[in-house]
Amino acid sequence: MTEYIDGYRIPRRRHALTISHFLRRRAYDCYTTTVSSTHKTWSLHRIMVALFDYCFPIDFTCTPGPVPSARTYRLRGEQG
Repeated sequence: MTEYIDGYRIPRRRHALTISHFLRRRAYDCYTTTVSSTHKTWSLHRIMVALFDYCFPIDFTCTPGPVPSARTYRLRGEQG
């Protein structure tokens, strides 16, 4: 998303509005409840942090994901 914003040189006051076009479901709910009323004052970093905090559980970065088994790799056609 930051590449899009930077690449098209979108002014800071339009960052939140531009990002809102790419949001769905829970992320869009976050936008409408927290960002939309004051969208011109939100920085890109602040928007991304708000979206992450709203969409993921508090311990999301601390919990390890599932470890794929050897069988999973064989099903994908990888050698192992």
